[in-house]
Amino acid sequence: MNPLRAIIQQASRFFTYPLMIAAVRLLAVVQTVSFPIGAIIPDWLVFALLGYSVFTAILALPPRATPNSVEQKAALRAGNYGVLVAFDVIATGLVAWKSGASTIAMLPGLDAAVLGISGAAALIASTSAVYAAGVVVAGTASIGAGIVQGLVIGIGPYLAAAFSLVARRNAERQIRAINHVLDAGSDLGTKLAMAEVLTQLLNMLRQFRESVPWQNVVVYVARYDDGIGEEILCAEAISGAHADFYRGGKLRFTDGLVGYSATEQRPLIVPDLQKEMRDASLPKPKAVHGAMVVPIVSEGVTIGSVLFTSAVYGGFTFDMQRLVDRLIRLASVGIQNARLHSKTLELADTDSMTGLLTNRAYQERLDAEYRRAQTTKQSLALLILDVDYFKHVNDTYGHPQGDELLRQLGEVIRQHARKDDICCRYGGDEFTVVMPETIKAEAAMVAGRLRQAVQDRLFQLDGTTAKITISIGVAGYPQDTASRPALVKAADDALYAAKQSGRNNVKLANRLLNQVKAVGVASSLRPPTPIDAQSKTY
Repeated sequence: MNPLRAIIQQASRFFTYPLMIAAVRLLAVVQTVSFPIGAIIPDWLVFALLGYSVFTAILALPPRATPNSVEQKAALRAGNYGVLVAFDVIATGLVAWKSGASTIAMLPGLDAAVLGISGAAALIASTSAVYAAGVVVAGTASIGAGIVQGLVIGIGPYLAAAFSLVARRNAERQIRAINHVLDAGSDLGTKLAMAEVLTQLLNMLRQFRESVPWQNVVVYVARYDDGIGEEILCAEAISGAHADFYRGGKLRFTDGLVGYSATEQRPLIVPDLQKEMRDASLPKPKAVHGAMVVPIVSEGVTIGSVLFTSAVYGGFTFDMQRLVDRLIRLASVGIQNARLHSKTLELADTDSMTGLLTNRAYQERLDAEYRRAQTTKQSLALLILDVDYFKHVNDTYGHPQGDELLRQLGEVIRQHARKDDICCRYGGDEFTVVMPETIKAEAAMVAGRLRQAVQDRLFQLDGTTAKITISIGVAGYPQDTASRPALVKAADDALYAAKQSGRNNVKLANRLLNQVKAVGVASSLRPPTPIDAQSKTY
């Protein structure tokens, strides 16, 4: 690197905006004293200007040793700024009076760059009036010409300095945002749980609000919906003023602006979501106007989408979209890793034959639901069931066909269990159903419907058909037990009672159900009724 450039870069770390003005002020004083544009400066004013440049340079010293941002570099100690401005305005008037136009008249314009528009206008107007008074007293110009000259001399430096400060602030915001992106990328890639990845992503997007001022942000993740048989976009991480409105939201890939962006795999910016035709059919908060959607794409597949909304019309720009897109690209790696991790756990917890949860997963879920029932003082029911005379099925049709029968039985259990019920294969031909927030009587009704459905089902095997029956034991917490092991034992004892009483029935723990017609619970084994010449009932 050029040594001079290195020195300048090093010095710029400590060189604040007021110190820069102090350096310009010193050069302006030297120019006015040594090479005046108008009349020669009198000696008393020369000494006054030199003292003024030294004194104001001391006032311009930064309030902290090493300023780290544009705001810190533009800041002064309390009270110093007003003194500097006053000295610059007085110096402008004095030089205009004794010499006419000079570079000192530019200093108030530079001072005004750190003010708001109204403050800057007031300062430049005041300086122009003082400058005009000086030239009028000196007899070198009229009041109108003096004011025009003062405005021209003040506005030019103001615009240049203000533009530079704004550009520097924007650049700093971009750099901070990019640093956040890089930091987030290193963290997001290490998370395996989807909740952790989405929480981290939301935290990063909150830090981006300085550069991307959003009102609401909604992170949609693609999930397969068994009910409609396709992937949909589910709102899984939400922050902002209308979080409750978006919570739990689900969109098809054909729904609205979010679905369109996800399908097309390209970001979209709209100035007013209320007037967007592609989103006309979807409800939205009335305060939402500007919107930006960035799809989450991994290996050419859309795995989610992020919606940003603003209360401001046209609240998002292309630069904002590019900045967010960088973070979303990094986040896509973490989200995809979490999806794969979740899928791996799901496969590990899923019985390959029946598609129900495995015994290990059953134990974990039962523990969790039992603890939750204890904490929330809710009921919990447990069904344990198995196939009557299943050994005869294996002996008659062979073990492969016995496995096929268990697979179909798993489908029946899933179809007749409720949405929140947890269906598991305990082992062999035994199955369990964990039923959160369910009293034992309600569980008995579900068990009765399930028993009837299995009895009525014609199971299709290789080249033949078969009918089977099942026996079910039902136990409930806290009606029957006060501990998790006792709940399992109560349900198992009820199953044993069902077997002993003739099979093909439902028994409740500590209670005998001989016959409950309303729920289809039978007390005795119905004699075999062949469906056709090849059907057998066990």
